[in-house]
Amino acid sequence: MFQNGGWPEIDYQEDLEEDPVRVANDKQNREALVDLLRKSGENAVELYGICEGDFAEPPANQEQITADRILDSTFRFKERGFYRVAVQGSSHVT
Repeated sequence: MFQNGGWPEIDYQEDLEEDPVRVANDKQNREALVDLLRKSGENAVELYGICEGDFAEPPANQEQITADRILDSTFRFKERGFYRVAVQGSSHVT
């Protein structure tokens, strides 16, 4: 979550490892998002992480990532982030 101009370091991995249901749900959500992006047929997709009321604010973060990066259990989207996701060329979810 965006706070005071940045994203404080939080050890998400440790929290996830303590809750197997959360680990399974997180993995399923990541795979579903990547599958949806791949089915779009686009080479690249832009994703924005904003809340209502933040539409007029410029992105606080901009990154270029691959769809495979989303599948990494340590990856987290940043609030108010702008992501250009390279969809094609990434391996398929099995």
